[in-house]
Amino acid sequence: MFFDFDGTLVDSAAVKRNCFYSLFPSAPEYGSIVSAVLFDNPEGSRFYVIPRMIEEMFTKGLALPPGTTANTAIESYTDQVLAAVMKCDEMPGASRVLGALARRCAICIASNTPEIDLRKLVEARKWDGLVRSIDGYPRRKIDIVGKRLSEFGVSASRALVVGDGRSDEEAAEANGCAFFKITRPGDLMKVTTILGIDNVC
Repeated sequence: MFFDFDGTLVDSAAVKRNCFYSLFPSAPEYGSIVSAVLFDNPEGSRFYVIPRMIEEMFTKGLALPPGTTANTAIESYTDQVLAAVMKCDEMPGASRVLGALARRCAICIASNTPEIDLRKLVEARKWDGLVRSIDGYPRRKIDIVGKRLSEFGVSASRALVVGDGRSDEEAAEANGCAFFKITRPGDLMKVTTILGIDNVC
């Protein structure tokens, strides 16, 4: 079983998006650039989209606070997001679903979040004891799924990828796994029903 993290196990997708806007002045012209870059790269890494945002702002002659560079903005974003996601609620039933599945199969977390931060977030929720692997950026989900299937000796036909983004679906397609899309709160609990696991508590 492969699970995405943000927007799948933790209700953090909106929080992470909002943190991009907080990096820059609140004037509409800055926000429109942030929105445009995120629209073009909905799952883009902070290491790519933040420099793009700053480049667009400079191109349009928009001033940034003194000392702001791509590196300082990325560092600020990383600190903000880590603190914010630590406080986010889990998606409904996440702990119960992971607990029920951990007794039956290997669980892997595959995320676009930098791996160092991802491990901190998983450990803070005490989920590290329930999962077999925790993989994040700079690894790609397509590669993560393929590697873990081989490492754990699991056939792709018996694996399920659960996530809310296109990168999750692509990872499933590329490796021949089934895919379950999270589109709204409550969807995660449907995973156990699909797998025929009842009485999750």
